[in-house]
Amino acid sequence: MNKLIFLTALLVLTGCRKTPYQPDYTEGPLYSIPAEMKAWTMFKPGSYWIYLNETTNESDSSIYKYGPYFEQIPCGNCPVEQHLWFFVTSPVFVKFKIYGGADSNAYLEVTTRNYSTNDVLTYNTLIHPDSSSNTSGYSGLYKCLGVFNNFILNGNIFPEVIGTRRTVTDYYEENNSFTESYFARNIGLIKFRQHTSKGDTSWSLMKWHTVQ
Repeated sequence: MNKLIFLTALLVLTGCRKTPYQPDYTEGPLYSIPAEMKAWTMFKPGSYWIYLNETTNESDSSIYKYGPYFEQIPCGNCPVEQHLWFFVTSPVFVKFKIYGGADSNAYLEVTTRNYSTNDVLTYNTLIHPDSSSNTSGYSGLYKCLGVFNNFILNGNIFPEVIGTRRTVTDYYEENNSFTESYFARNIGLIKFRQHTSKGDTSWSLMKWHTVQ
């Protein structure tokens, strides 16, 4: 009798055991961030950049605040996208964030103090700068302005600089707004121009200290 009770209890317990959850999808491809992209755009605490506001002729400092932060976002059958970003204390900029992209074409998004976001550099631009136009697939029309050797800015000489432009059509304004961004490897953003219907302002790098 005891043996019968034991076997019955064992069958009940076995029948109630849960089957491990098996997702009905496989992870998509990994949208990673290439090391060369980080060399041009990603920095660590201790970094700072001092820019000349060419409209007011005053200096605007961007001091590293928080970061770098990293996340890797799974999304069912869609790509697994890597994100890497940091924040600065600045009257001009708020955040610099890299998004992983298809075929390693990661891109850098810059958030300015008025909380507008600007896709200012893609990895394809770094490895194929001769392309006259690289429509990034993100917001606005994006293109490479070229590679500039021995770029002189506020008395500083930068051996190699890459420039880009992103233009956004605003149906509520007569003119398109655009941003122009110039980058130097291991230094980051050395010149930034923002043009809107409200005006045109440029910031050019005077002094800096970067940690990578």
